Amino acid sequence: PVCKTEIQVWFLLEVKDMFTEEPKVKILKRTEKLSKNVSELRENSFGIYTDLLEKAMRASREGFGAGAIIYLRKVFEQVTSEVAKASGITTTFINKKNKEQRKTFKDLLTEVDEKCAIIPVEFSNNGYKLFGKLSDVVHGGCDEEIALEKFSAFYRLVTGVIENIKSKNEFRSAIHAL
Repeated sequence: PVCKTEIQVWFLLEVKDMFTEEPKVKILKRTEKLSKNVSELRENSFGIYTDLLEKAMRASREGFGAGAIIYLRKVFEQVTSEVAKASGITTTFINKKNKEQRKTFKDLLTEVDEKCAIIPVEFSNNGYKLFGKLSDVVHGGCDEEIALEKFSAFYRLVTGVIENIKSKNEFRSAIHAL
């Protein structure tokens, strides 16, 4: 009511015993359409990644486990690349044939984490394992149901990386200000 924005929600229902005094109604599917004025996350709480994280949450609610995980993996890759760029870490190397080649994500993540410690301490000894598990889902390593079951854990891990980077930047700014 405050923002005067409508939210459209559609339901697919199954009704049993419709013509009795007590029909049984079951919601089979719920879909929503949020306008640009509506955000599930606090506005820009995750910066440039807020939109992708919202899409991941919507895909998860819609029952698209692999789709939701794809968004999370994309965020994880982008965060790592952005930190690499900001820290002067190159994403390429010169191979044995003297040609420029892109680093594997594992190598890039390892280098970024060693220099900037972006993986939260709780997961630091297996940061690439997170990406590997995200990739397993994306490449069909498990079904939609399992992907949906794992979504909240993956979401928390990916947002933990972003929060870790944000807090480190805030500490650096505070120290610089002092």
